[in-house]
Amino acid sequence: MRLSSFILSIFVSITVFAQSDPDQKLIKPRKIMIADTSYMEVIYSYKVYDDYYKLQQDFYEILEIGNNCSYYSNYGYYRLDSLMNVDYPNGIKRIDYRSLRQKTHPRTDLSILKNKNEGKLTGFGFILMDHYIYEETIPQMKWTLLPDSEEICGYKCYKAITNFRGRQWEAWYTDEIPLNYGPWKLGNLPGLILKAQDITNDHIFEALAVRKSNKPFGPAKYRFIRTEREKFNETNAEFRNNPNLFLTGTVLAPKDKEGNEMKGQKMFYNPLELE
Repeated sequence: MRLSSFILSIFVSITVFAQSDPDQKLIKPRKIMIADTSYMEVIYSYKVYDDYYKLQQDFYEILEIGNNCSYYSNYGYYRLDSLMNVDYPNGIKRIDYRSLRQKTHPRTDLSILKNKNEGKLTGFGFILMDHYIYEETIPQMKWTLLPDSEEICGYKCYKAITNFRGRQWEAWYTDEIPLNYGPWKLGNLPGLILKAQDITNDHIFEALAVRKSNKPFGPAKYRFIRTEREKFNETNAEFRNNPNLFLTGTVLAPKDKEGNEMKGQKMFYNPLELE
């Protein structure tokens, strides 16, 4: 075999291997379904407690506010998408994408799109390998306004209380920003909610920053399974409380040191909605 042919065959072999190597596969930026353009963003810390594990986990989430819509989602994915679109618009190798994910800490959870003109709330969720979507009317929560005040992010806030889907909530809103939005599904107050917690302190949202923005926003494009809120919550609870029911017989099933599938491995979970 001539030397040039030998070198060519090696090059082809390396190329084929690189193409078949999962770590070399290009991951491209997620495409979004643009709902609106933001003029304001609020970054929240979100603390949730699981009594089963006696453990609290802390996350960062973001509320993007436009003229017609708002979108509440995980701040890790917001940062990951921003970095991908700016630094890697043509894609990034999977091995490098994993490193980027570790830096931005995205997590899978329910994201909420509110369309005030249509009076519609759309929830986008993820269970195992499936993406779900459901719609409901924007909840018109009935609050009791109280005179208590507190300063959050430089804004004077007032206290309000309500019951919503099995939990009693305390919220702090500011009429200096007269928008009836807040973290998660909370809203319908005379001003933006900058802090909210249920009376058990299992769930605590608190704003860390309020800033101006000018950015198109919306949920990522996936092949969604359409469902109802109650059904999604039921399926999500079943999965998180006993993931083995979904994973038994798959490579994802949790296993012990001997390679046997483990039973009853509850995931960290404490739902915001109890009804």
